[in-house]
Amino acid sequence: MKPFYIEWESRFSIGNEEIDNQHKKLVNIINRFMEAKANGKSNEVLKQTLMELVSYTNYHFTDEERLMLKFNYPHYLEHNGEHRVLVKRLREVLEHIKAGRHYANDELFTLLKNWLLKHVLVHDQQFGKFLFEKNNR
Repeated sequence: MKPFYIEWESRFSIGNEEIDNQHKKLVNIINRFMEAKANGKSNEVLKQTLMELVSYTNYHFTDEERLMLKFNYPHYLEHNGEHRVLVKRLREVLEHIKAGRHYANDELFTLLKNWLLKHVLVHDQQFGKFLFEKNNR
């Protein structure tokens, strides 16, 4: 594994193929963002990649939340709040980059990596278990 890159591991899987594939895509976008940063790409490249991350994150969260509502997930509000925190943070970083401030640093990647992994390993695992139990009754 390259430094600061995320490798998908089976323990990240929540048991829902659609959501797992979306998580893999999020990991790929984060890795491309960090690769661009590591290779000294311009703020424009970083901005475009981060815009893709914000867009795909919104898509993923909307899809995941749709499933939660469909199955009356009891922790929906808490989970939705977690989603909003990350989207707000990503938008703040994007605004810094758009304003020409080079804000793509290792601290940002650490934030993204830790948030994503914690969210997937705790909150999304909890949702995956709920879906499994709901579908196997």
